[in-house]
Formats: sequence, structure tokens, C-alpha cells
Amino acid sequence: MNLIKIAFFFLFFSLSCFSKNPIKILTITEPLSYPKLSIDFNNIIIGDRFYNYHIYSTDKGDLKKSFSLKGQGPGEFPFITNEGIIDSVFWVSGTYKIAFYTLYGKLIRELPYNKSISNCIMIDSNHYIDASRVFDENISKYEVRRYYLLDNEFNKIKLLMSTKIPSNFTIQNNKKNIFMVRGCAKAIAYKDKIIIGSTENGLNFWIYKKDGTLLKKIETSYQPSKISNEGKNEYLEYEFGPLLKNLKSSEFSYTINSHFPSFYNFYVDKSKIYVLHYPEKLTSDQYQSITIIDFDGKLLKKSKITNVDWLQNDKFRHMTIFNNHFYYLKENINNESWELYKQQIE
Repeated sequence: MNLIKIAFFFLFFSLSCFSKNPIKILTITEPLSYPKLSIDFNNIIIGDRFYNYHIYSTDKGDLKKSFSLKGQGPGEFPFITNEGIIDSVFWVSGTYKIAFYTLYGKLIRELPYNKSISNCIMIDSNHYIDASRVFDENISKYEVRRYYLLDNEFNKIKLLMSTKIPSNFTIQNNKKNIFMVRGCAKAIAYKDKIIIGSTENGLNFWIYKKDGTLLKKIETSYQPSKISNEGKNEYLEYEFGPLLKNLKSSEFSYTINSHFPSFYNFYVDKSKIYVLHYPEKLTSDQYQSITIIDFDGKLLKKSKITNVDWLQNDKFRHMTIFNNHFYYLKENINNESWELYKQQIE
């Protein structure tokens, strides 16, 4: 195991690079609810929580195909956990199976898997990951994430790693306590590698070969920012204002961390890890801070994306990074549409 320890002291003294102005590339008039974004060189795939999918061309933004995967039949799901694009094949995993489609939504095949697999991620046709969640009964405010490598018959080959992060909520004395700021643990399949990130002890990543061999552990000394009392109030108002007004205090309480976790999401593109941080301020001139490191843990750049509606429900679903560009969806309430923007990062 190669252990890389990086002093992120340099983050705060390195030159911050601001990206170019955003470009609107698509206006989406099809109904969407909590959209999720996937992109490859030729296709933009936007799905929503009702498992409706719309495929657009990346060059002109033309709608190629719309289809739904909600249901109980072949190629349909009552519940979907993951989706992605690999080698021009759109894959979707959910309730006890994974299915493969053309980029026009035509079912190619589907494979059932064991009911013990809760969160399947495709690496290639011979390798998969089960990113399972287990709630820790001894420490009820945490959930444990375990990442298992699976073979082409979905048998567990080995446990890659295990980590724990704050859970979404706990229930004590019949009262729900919601954790407003949560950590992140996530696995990404990228070419012949698996990248797993966790905020359990800071800003850490594990890079594996697709056969499960650990190539590198990237461990940083990044210190997340402290949340001031004013910041807590701003966070609640921006993120959860309407929700809090509708909840009965006798049934509900909330906890806000003393510090923002070191990141809320990350992406992998062009053999680089793009780390998305929580905002430094929650005002109209907010920006999205991005730290870029390579697979050896070397800091490449600290960048900022301006004019981003950072605070929105399920914000991680609305954005992605592809070909050194930051793509994000913004809801236009005035004409009941969504707009897709891209901004160059480097």
C-alpha cells in the first residue's frame, strides 16, 4: 500500500483559478422532478425521481428519446439506485437486478442479482460493486458503508473498504432527529479503476484496480470550515426553510454539525479527482469551490465556479463534471422549465 499524506496547507495559498462564464446549452420543457444528470461525448441523459429519462444530443441539444423505466416488467424497476454510461451502453441498477439499454432506451438485457445486494454499481461486464449501507446499532447516529467487489455472477469477491458517516436521521423516544449537514461516502468506476472517497476522517480517497488491488490511498490533512451560528441560521433558511415551517416541533428536531464535512461530492474525469466543497458563504454571490487532484494525490488546482445555485434540494443530482467542464441544471420557476449550463473548469 502506498500511503500519500498531503498537507493541504497549499490549498489556501495556491492560485485560485476562476472558470469562464457559464454557457446555456439546453432548455428542458419536459416535466422533471429532482432531475439527475449523466453525460458522455454524444449524449446528455436526464432522469428524475419517477424514473422518466430524456436523452439529448450534446451538439445541438435535440431531444433524441424519452422513456420511462418505472414498473414491474422487463427492463422496469419499482426502485432505482444507480445509473451510468459505459461504452455507449446506458445501465441502470435497482430492485434486485441491473439492466442495460441502448442510448435510445431500448432494453438490451437484464441480469438478476441476490437480494442481499442493495446498491449495485457497474465497473465493466465482469466486475461490479455493492455499496451497501448498514446502520450502526451501537452508534445510532452513524451509518456504515461497506464496498464489496462482485464478479460477473454478483458473488462477493472481497471487501474493498468500510467507512462510516453521519446518518440522515435517528429516532429516539419516538422523535425524529434529522442531521442537516451530512458527510459523503461514494464509489466511482472509472475505466479500469475504482475510486472510493469518504469524509469520515477528512478528505480521503482509495484507488483500486478493477480486480480489487489497492493502488493508492490518498490521505490529506484538509481541515473543513467551522459553521458559525450565523452560518447555521443561513443554512437552515436557504436549504430547509419551507420544510421546517411544515414540521411539527413535537415530532421533529434537528442537529447541525459544528463543521462542514470536507466535501459533499466528488467526480472523476480525465484521470483527475474533482472535489466539490461546501460553500464558504451562503449569499447571492456564492460560488462552488472545486479542488482538483491527480491519482497520486498531487494537488493540481483549486478552482471556483461562480453564479451557481449551490443550495437546492438533492443538489448532487443536478450536476456532474465531464471533459473538464462543470455541468449543472437550474430550475427556471418563471416558465416551469430547467436549463442546463456548462462552465469550463480548466
